[in-house]
Formats: sequence, C-alpha cells, structure tokens
Amino acid sequence: MSYLEEILASKGLVEVQELNEKIQEINKSGATLKEEVISTMEDIYVNYTCTLDDTNHLVSQVKNLAAQLDHVTDCIDNKIKSELAASKEELENLSMALQEATLSYNMVDQLLRIHIALDTAQNVDSGKFLETAQQLKTVEDDLIRDKTSGLESLEIFEGLKSELVFQQSKHSHNTVKQWGQSVRWDDTTVENCRTVTITLATNVEKEEIFKALFHYDLLSMEMHEFAGRLFRDVLCPIVSKITRLDFQGNSTLALRIDLRGKRPPCIDVLNNLTIVFNFLSLQLNLKANNDVNFISELKKQISAEFVSYLIKNCLSLTVPKKRDELEAYKALVEEITAFEILLKEIGFIDEDNKSIAEYSTNVEELFATKTCEAYLAAARNIMKKDLHDVKQVGPVNDIAPEDLETTIQLTELSPYTFQFPSCQISKSTDELLDLVNEILREIPHNMEMCAVRLFYTARNVFIMYCDVVPEFHERLLDTIPQQSVILHNNAMYLAHHLMFLGLKYKPTMPPVLQGHTTTFVDLVDTLRSLAVSVFTKQLQMQKKHIIDILRDSGLVTLSDSPKFPEGIEKALRQCLRQLALLQTVWQQVLPVNNYCKALGMLCNAFVEEIVQKVVAAEDIPADTAAQLVVVFSLIQQKAPLVFPEPLEIHRHVKKWAKLSELQLMLGAGLREVDDRWADGKGPLAQEFTADQVRHLVRALFQISDRRAALLAKII
Repeated sequence: MSYLEEILASKGLVEVQELNEKIQEINKSGATLKEEVISTMEDIYVNYTCTLDDTNHLVSQVKNLAAQLDHVTDCIDNKIKSELAASKEELENLSMALQEATLSYNMVDQLLRIHIALDTAQNVDSGKFLETAQQLKTVEDDLIRDKTSGLESLEIFEGLKSELVFQQSKHSHNTVKQWGQSVRWDDTTVENCRTVTITLATNVEKEEIFKALFHYDLLSMEMHEFAGRLFRDVLCPIVSKITRLDFQGNSTLALRIDLRGKRPPCIDVLNNLTIVFNFLSLQLNLKANNDVNFISELKKQISAEFVSYLIKNCLSLTVPKKRDELEAYKALVEEITAFEILLKEIGFIDEDNKSIAEYSTNVEELFATKTCEAYLAAARNIMKKDLHDVKQVGPVNDIAPEDLETTIQLTELSPYTFQFPSCQISKSTDELLDLVNEILREIPHNMEMCAVRLFYTARNVFIMYCDVVPEFHERLLDTIPQQSVILHNNAMYLAHHLMFLGLKYKPTMPPVLQGHTTTFVDLVDTLRSLAVSVFTKQLQMQKKHIIDILRDSGLVTLSDSPKFPEGIEKALRQCLRQLALLQTVWQQVLPVNNYCKALGMLCNAFVEEIVQKVVAAEDIPADTAAQLVVVFSLIQQKAPLVFPEPLEIHRHVKKWAKLSELQLMLGAGLREVDDRWADGKGPLAQEFTADQVRHLVRALFQISDRRAALLAKII
C-alpha cells in the first residue's frame, strides 16, 4: 500500500469513528427526548396535569434532532459511502445505527405532530370548520391508520385516541348543527294549501361546512336526510300536485302545494322541476373535492328513485291513447328533451341514462305501447265484471213457425245457418266484443308498426280471456251452477263471432297485414275448449252430488232389512229437487239443446244409479217392492217436468225405459214378467240382460215350480 493510500484509509477510519460517536449521541438524545415527550403527553392526555403551552421546548428539540439526523445522513450518502466502498461491514454498521436513530426520531416527531394537530383543533376559531376537520383528520391518519409507527404499544395511545374521539364528536356535532342552520326547511299547512320553504343562510361559508362534513365522514348521512326531504316534500308534490313556486331573493324557494288532488299538466311539472334543479345547482354548488359535490351526492341518494317516480306519475300518463292526441304530445317532446339535458349537465343523471329520453324519442312506439296497454287494461276490467249481469241473445232474424217450410231444400241454407242460438250471456261479453271491434277499427288510421301491434292486441284480448275469467271467477264458478253455464255461453258466443271477425275487417287492413293471415279462427277452438271444460266440470260436480245422495239413501241395504228403508224416498225427493233447482237456473240461460243434453245426462246418471242398486239386491221383500213402485212413480211424475217437452223425456234420458221396465217388474207377477220377456223379444229383454232378469226374479219371488219354469225360459 502506498503512503497516500495509508493516509486516505487513516482519514476514512477517523471519520467513521466520528460518525459512530455522533450517531450514538443522537440515539442518546433521541431516547431522552422520546421519554420526555411521552411523559409530557401522558401528563396532558392521561393525567391532565400539564397544559398545552408547556410543549414548545420539545418542538425545538425535535427540530434540532432532525437537523442532526439530516447532517449525518448527508455525510454517509455523500462522502463515507464512496470512501468505504471496500469496507462493507463498517458501512452496514453505520446504516443500522442511523436507522435506529431515525425510527426513534420518527416516533417522537409523529407524537408531536399529533399533539400540535389536537392543539390546533382545540384552539382554532369556532367558525373555521374546515380547518378543524382537517387537523383532526391528520390526527386520525397518524394515530389510527398508520400501523408502522408503533404508537399502539405506548401507554398513552388510548389517551390520545380518547382525546381524538372527544374532539371529533364535539366539532362534528357543531358542524352538523351549523349545516342545519345553513340549509333550513319549513313546512306549514293551512286548509288545502301546504307551503314548503327552503332557506339558505347567506352569512356562512356553506362550502367550508360541506367539506368539513366530508372530512368527518358525515356527508353521506346529512345528504341522505336532505335528499329524502327534497324528494318527499318538493319533487314528489311537484309531479303529482298542482304547485306554485315563489322566490324570496336568491336564497329562499317556497312551494305552495294544492292538496285537493288534481294532477298538474306535464308541461307545468317540467317547468317547476327545471326551476328547482336550477336553484339547487346554482345556490348549492358545493364541492368537497374533484369527485364529490352537492349534486353528485343527490344523484347517489335519489336520482334513480326520482326518475322512476317522474316516469310513472307524469311522463307515462301523458303518452296519448288516441291518434288525435298525438300531435299535442309531440309539442311536449321538446320540453322533455330540454329537462333531460339539464339533469345531465348538472350531473344529476348519467350521460348514458335513456329513461327520460325514451319519452322524447320513438314517439310512435310509445303511442303504440300505451294504446295497446290501455286496451288490454280495459279488457281486463271488463272480464272482471259480474257474470250474472246477463242479456238475451239469439238469431238476428226470427222466423215465425208458420213461415217455415215442412220440406228442406238441400240447395238452400236454413235462415238459422251460422246464427247463434237463443240464450243468455253476460253483458260484459258484448262489451268485450265492442272493445275488440273498436281496436280493429283503429288499425287503418295508424302507421304500420302500430297497426300490427293493435291487431295482435285484439287477438291477445281473447287469449287473456281464457286465462283471466276462469281464475278471477273461480270461487263462484265452483259454487254457483248458473255461473258455469253463463261462462259456457260467453265463451261459445265469442268463438262464434271469431269465425268471421278477421274476414269482416280484412278489406280495411293496411298492406303489412293484408299480406298475412289476419284471422281469429285459430282461437275458436281455444274458446270452445274453455266453454266445454267449465261446463263439464260443473256437470261432474252435480252428478257426483246426486250419486252421493243416493249412496247414502239405503238402496244399497235393501236386502238387509225386511222393512223399506225410510231414507230412500227422502233421498229420491232430494235428487228431484236438485234437478228442479238446476232447471230454474239453467233453462232460461242455456240454449235449449244444451239444456236438454245437460239435464238428460244428469237424469240418466240419477236413473242408472237407482236401477243398478235395485238390480244388485239379493232379496227384495214384497212390501219393499211395493214401496219402490210408489217412489218410482214419483220419479215418473216429477222428472219429466224438468224438460221443455216432458213427454219426450225418453229422447234425453237413455235409461228412462229401463226404469219404467224395472217399475213394472217390481209390481208384476210371474205371468206379467213372462209376457214382457216374451222369449227374449219383449220390452223387458230390450232393457235388461237374461242374467239381470233371472237375478230380479230370484230376489222378488219365492221358490216355486212356476218360478223355476220361468227361470228356465229366461235364457
């Protein structure tokens, strides 16, 4: 090693030694200062035995310590690192010692910054809300959110935290109170007039308070309360009630709301809303930072709800339902567009929000949608009307019986061909047809898109009928027999008219529809199926009711007792009364053919059940047989009366002759039975099988040679 190198190395070692001594001195001073700072702050924030003014000397010591650290850091960075490049160990030792001193200094410095911020917040002028909030925010960031300083391990941490919470609570309460005084609400009602007033204070810096609320994380809560009142007490009444706005200077806006329930014109609603939003954007143009301002907070709270309310309670109601109202609506489109632009300019709705724009563009589509919705709503209301409010319908041209020819020419159609039979239908059914005819008459007066939608709306009325009516009237259909037959007639009546409805209006249809099959015929089967299913369900219920009565009557136990069961006559009379009741509620309602078929089916089930039970009896005593003849005579007398032509009951009740033969056999002797059997060719043989007749003979007659001879002949 040369002499010069030895000198430089010796000099470097001397400087390293000096730096080591200096760092040790700084560490010692830092530790002493740290203990003194912690002790002083403990006296202030924990023991409350020291005042804030006693800490000025500590601030000077911290500044002096910071200067020393900066000097030592510069020496290491600028001189020693280059000279000790070959001595890595010495450099690492210096860096570690310096890092230890720096950590100690950082804790002391952070404690003093917290102390100074709390001191400033406590002593700042009462009107400087923002400065106070900023100082307390600094304390919160240093004390709570900075997890690297190690302050949580100090005993004074909880004391500092409690002081922060106390200061935040006190100053945030004052800020919220001042905000309430800066934006004041008044609400009074006199008779039918409600007055809502918003008054803005002019002697305070509202933006400073607004920013302070943001620093305290209270802005969203306060804006939620303000936005709620604005929506509930200002915007909603403007939309739904007649409202007059008054200004008192630039700081007070008063709304006078008419509570008598009249809905304002849409143009007035938009004008009043424009005034309110201009007032808010100009007089409350407050910013917390580049991203948060007064209107943006309003947007978060009520923008979507307000737009939805405006559309539901104003814009959608303004869309016309008739073509002649459409021009007036087009004049309103400009006002809707201007209002939407205003809301986007002030930032109350997003640029890509198209909810309001839908009511200023695609006017024809809006008109078509509103018109179709109105027609379907009207149809639904008609379908919900009472079914039993009926009217009589029938062939258009009634022909007197004497005018009818006795012979039918096959080359000519009857005047009744394609005529709906006489019956009763609900008045609402005719109303529904009138509504559909109105829809179809509107088609030629509309543009192609609207015309197509109107046509399919007319079809949808009948599709909806098949779903709505059975469900809405379900309880009455299940419990009142008349309701079922009325609905049966209604559905058949509609199906009848649908056969030719498309043909009737096809010549007036626009080309876009004439090129397609404009028909309703495919819905005929759907309506008829509805009619049949409803009527069939009612018939099955009535049939079950009659059979249940008979099964509990005693017919099953004919062989078990020598006496005639008392319940048989009572049950048969009850069944006859039920048939008479159905005659009362059905005969004038149903077409005569349908009525005869329905009552014929029920009578047939009634008769068949009686015959089956009697034929199945193993033994029928003579007295019982005689009593059966009597009660069967009652049936023979009463049952035919439920039909328009009582003498023609056999045409509608297939088992009627069987009942008559059974009645004759119950009152006959062996000779009469033999005569009516007539070797299998008599009337008895036409209604009963040989086995059934033999069974009845054994049940009715005692064992004898004559009975045995008769049984031998019945084969």
